[in-house]
Amino acid sequence: MVYVTGDMHGNISALYNYFQDECLTKDDILIVLGDFGVIWNNKDLAMMGLQLLSEKKCTIAFVDGNHEGYDLLKKMEEDIWWNGDRAGLLPYGIIHLYRGSIYTIEGKTFGVCGGADSVDKALRTEGSSWWAAETITQSDVDLLLSNAKKYDNHLDYMLTHDAPENQACFLAAMTGISNFKTSTSQQMLTQIQKALKIDKGFFGHWHMNLNLPGNSDYMGLYQKVVELR
Repeated sequence: MVYVTGDMHGNISALYNYFQDECLTKDDILIVLGDFGVIWNNKDLAMMGLQLLSEKKCTIAFVDGNHEGYDLLKKMEEDIWWNGDRAGLLPYGIIHLYRGSIYTIEGKTFGVCGGADSVDKALRTEGSSWWAAETITQSDVDLLLSNAKKYDNHLDYMLTHDAPENQACFLAAMTGISNFKTSTSQQMLTQIQKALKIDKGFFGHWHMNLNLPGNSDYMGLYQKVVELR
């Protein structure tokens, strides 16, 4: 089975509390929808976190978010072929799902486009607590759309960290964010949304669990696990 959940921010103990996997095996996959947060800028701490996660009975995979140590992540992962497309293999068998990749798992297609723009980056230090690689690029979008042609531009699932513009605007209004302006990454995700037929989209980033009204094909997750059947 495949399961999805929202931001983890390196909080492995919380994951252990809300996701029980005693009946699962390594053939089962839990996908974290960005802000994995285990790999930041200290390799020793990252290795400890990855080892703890590997003790889960299922396979752990993640979409990258805006709170990842991209420089260290790139150094630690090995490029592999995984369920039909490229992915990053980290120590202890943890899988980084690449932007633009489309994976086929249990007969279903999973498109991936992680990344988001940090609203607090002005308060962070580039290369230490913020990385420019967080932002979704046109190249990321073009790669996904090119790969989607093999599937007649149809995906069973779309896994992202942030939400497309329409969904983001609704969430901003719902949470009382004034003078909200959509980000570059949200605009990139809108391109994907318009170009493809997506049966169900899942995202994190907003720290909410909800199906968006009028957009039941998109669901936000945070510290909740959904089983994909």
